[in-house]
Parts: sequence; C-alpha cells; structure tokens
Amino acid sequence: MAHPAVERERLVTRPPRALARIVAERAADEGVSVSTYLTEQLARLHDFELPEYRTHRPSRRDEGERMSA
Repeated sequence: MAHPAVERERLVTRPPRALARIVAERAADEGVSVSTYLTEQLARLHDFELPEYRTHRPSRRDEGERMSA
C-alpha cells in the first residue's frame, strides 16, 4: 500500500562552511540529498519517527525548491 506524500516545511540554515562540507559529504556517502540527510538527523535527535521517508518522491514543486549546503 502506498503511503501518502509527506507534508514538508522549508527550514533555512547557514552553518559554517566546514560543517556544511561535512554534511554534504555524509549525505553523499549515504546516497541521499543534503535535505534528506539533515531531516533524518533532526528526526533522530528529536526522537521523531519518519516511516519510509527515503522512499518518498518529492513533487515537481518540491524538486524546484531544493536547497544545497
């Protein structure tokens, strides 16, 4: 059974460049976007469940709003 789309909220941050590079490298190591990596890290930190988050396919609108580190 397909899961409904995950409703998302945009968060903006400006970490130090060295931290941004680490995050980008770790995301690449896991084969996910920086956004997905950060969302999963925040969820772990706050004991927030993200069932099947990585399998969610963003809509075209979400794709256009992607942010990089």
